[in-house]
Amino acid sequence: MSLRHEESVARELEFLRRASVRFLVNHYGLPRYVVEGKLSRAQLLFNLIRDHARWVRRGDEGRQAR
Repeated sequence: MSLRHEESVARELEFLRRASVRFLVNHYGLPRYVVEGKLSRAQLLFNLIRDHARWVRRGDEGRQAR
């Protein structure tokens, strides 16, 4: 994945996060801090999975170059 593509994905995820917060607060009446806390944990998990995938991919590329 190129850096430009990853930045585009990050912008889309940020838009979806804001839209999700707005929806959950308005539709279900949940407190904003509860919604943002849960979404922050989900986003942290996504970031960990993404970073692990990058690490594995770089390791595979290094082995193929040998």
